[in-house]
Order: sequence, then structure tokens, then C-alpha cells
Amino acid sequence: MHVLCMQHLSSSRFLCSLIFPHETRWNVGHETPFGCGTCELSQVDLPADYPTVAPRLALSCPALSSTRLAAMKAELTALAAARACGDDGEVCVCELAAELEARLRSVEEEEKEAAEQYDGRSAQTREDVQHENAVVRIDHMNSAKPYVRSLEVWAAQYGLAGRLFYRASGQPGKREYTDILLLLAGEVDCVSSLLQRLRTEYVDVDSRGARCRERQATVLCRRAQQGSAAFSGWATTAYRTDDQLDALLDKLKLLHVGVGSSRFTSA
Repeated sequence: MHVLCMQHLSSSRFLCSLIFPHETRWNVGHETPFGCGTCELSQVDLPADYPTVAPRLALSCPALSSTRLAAMKAELTALAAARACGDDGEVCVCELAAELEARLRSVEEEEKEAAEQYDGRSAQTREDVQHENAVVRIDHMNSAKPYVRSLEVWAAQYGLAGRLFYRASGQPGKREYTDILLLLAGEVDCVSSLLQRLRTEYVDVDSRGARCRERQATVLCRRAQQGSAAFSGWATTAYRTDDQLDALLDKLKLLHVGVGSSRFTSA
């Protein structure tokens, strides 16, 4: 298996066979325009009769919902099938990669538009919106970096302030972070939207390395915000002891979610 950038992938199966005579499968990767990791056309499997037979495709991107990902794959598969029609067929791997990039750009534009609509609301409207603080306990993260990145991106999309406190296990790839507290501050509806995505989208990997949803998160509290928010932006902080965690929560006026064993009981 070889991983090739789109600009280095020949549109000719014959030329690819000269470079990699024993390979019929490649990965075509793109960094997502909105900074959520890599979207890959994985398993671009070229049959022996390509291009008269369409390549078999698999698409992966942890940052996208399963629904959006399935729609992209269906569109690319239909394009590949259309190019394979006729006696000779048409080579299409580069075209598929270009179409993938175009669809990612479309996602980026949607995200920008949503952010502009949020920022464009009047100050009066914002004053009428209820704000709250939420504290969520997440048992562990096996693949912490992309998981945390997804949370950071979602918080930014919804205009939420976020803090992530965690214990680092020192075990790469397996329970990298444990005893995690996610703190959110912002509009009630936006907090609800982020928590919905946390439950329904792929954010981590299981013990076998397969993508999975978050099934071990507990909302410890959702309480009306009194006055201005105690924090802004996004930050992550590692801690070692319960006392250190208590100090972090106390600084943000959120120690009331519980101390010691009571912290791990739903509010």
C-alpha cells in the first residue's frame, strides 16, 4: 500500500504499474481545508480491467459525520461508474481526488457561512439568549489528539469557551487521556448542539483501532451562567492529583460540581 498526494498520482494505470508493479491499491490523502485532520480516499483499488471497470473506493475522515461521509462516497462512486462506461472507459483517479477536494472546500464554505451568521447576530439578540456552564466527564480517550481537536473545532463553531482537564496515561494509542473533564461556557442551544455531536459522531477509536462514538461521557452539570463567563477561548491542562483538579475548577468557579467521589455523580 502506498500513500500518494494527488499531484503525484498518475492518471494512467500503466504508468502506476511501472512505478509500483505489484500494487493495485493506493491512498489519496488531503488535509481538510477546515483543519480537522486528513480526509483520505483510502483503498483506491484499481481492478485489472481499469479503466473499463470503475475503481473501488473507501473514504475516511474522522472530522466528518457518517452521513456526510456516506454522501461524499456515493457521489464519488457514481462519478467513477460514469467514467467506466463505454468500450475504453476513462482514467479517473485524479478526477476523483479533485472532486474530493472540491467537496471539502464546499464543507469549508458551509462552516464559514455558519460562523458568519452566528457573528452577525445583533447585540440585542445576544443579550436575550441564555448562557450556561456545562461540565462533562469523559472516562478516557484512546486517540487523544484528534479527539481533542474535534472538541476544539466544535467549540469554535458554536462560539463556546472550553477547557479540557485530563490525566495523561503515558500509553500512546490506548487510554492516552483518562479522568477527563470538559468545561463549556456559552449559549444553551450551542452547548446542546455540541453535546449532541459528542454522542452521535465518531470521535475516538476503540481497543481494536476502529472508529467509535463516545459512550462513556456523563454530564455532571448544566447551570445558568451568573454574570460574565469565567473563561474564554480554548485550553487544555493536564493534572496529576484530585487536589490539582479541585484548584483548576475552583479558579473557574466550577468546584461546585463536586469534590472527591461526589464529582463523578451526575448533577
